[in-house]
Amino acid sequence: MVLEDVSNMDERNEVSEDLRTNTTNKLSTEFPTTLEEVPINKREILVNEAFKHYALTVRQPIIWIPRNGLHVSKDEIDQCKQISDSIDMSNDGAYLDDHGRVVCHDKPPDFSEFAYVRL
Repeated sequence: MVLEDVSNMDERNEVSEDLRTNTTNKLSTEFPTTLEEVPINKREILVNEAFKHYALTVRQPIIWIPRNGLHVSKDEIDQCKQISDSIDMSNDGAYLDDHGRVVCHDKPPDFSEFAYVRL
């Protein structure tokens, strides 16, 4: 294992801040935030679900871990399934790059496009 030079930590934080800003901007423009922005064919589905009791519509969160070259994440998912059927885990859409940083190339597995819609 090689330790990194930490003398340029401030530079890396600036880059990650830009990444966060870009991701936030993309989320706010890519997904609807008002009922009027929801496509008509999906609006009825949203309205039908919106007024149901929370316990009937809540989705169980999925633990999202990044995939890596050593298949450790697959091992973790398999071990978790052996312990309990009620815990969901996924490594789809994220991976560790060569520097050990998490790279997301897809939305989280439990993401809902209606999560940001205010009714």
